Amino acid sequence: MVDGNEYCGYHFRDLCRGKCNRRGYQLLSDEKKEREADWRKYKYEQYKEFVISMSGVVGTDPTQEGRWSFAKACNTLHLIGSNGVLAGLHALLDEIGDSNPNKSVARHDALLSRLIWEIREDVGIPRTPEASEFSVRLWSPPPIQKRNR
Repeated sequence: MVDGNEYCGYHFRDLCRGKCNRRGYQLLSDEKKEREADWRKYKYEQYKEFVISMSGVVGTDPTQEGRWSFAKACNTLHLIGSNGVLAGLHALLDEIGDSNPNKSVARHDALLSRLIWEIREDVGIPRTPEASEFSVRLWSPPPIQKRNR
């Protein structure tokens, strides 16, 4: 016989606990998703700053300010970058470093493309193609030519 506090073998207090536990789990799950979204947004902003800083070192005549900005952005990536991003960053830095006597435009472009692909993967940018199909090129304005008068 079922007493007033029992329903199908479960006490109402147990049913209430289960409901509260499910609601608590849902709240924790929602908070976790929100934190992950905030983290992705923060990473995206840092990656964006990194890509912007590359504009200061693209071309044949980078400024000292551009070089400092790029160095700071590279160092910041060590705080947030995935292993793939950091491996791509290190490979690119080795290629473009002053100590590399065998620089190659093709190798530079391939390493840059891989780094940007890793960044897109890390922040979950939709419709990112496969790495083998992804190519990046940076643009810089032509040097300002002095006019003779």
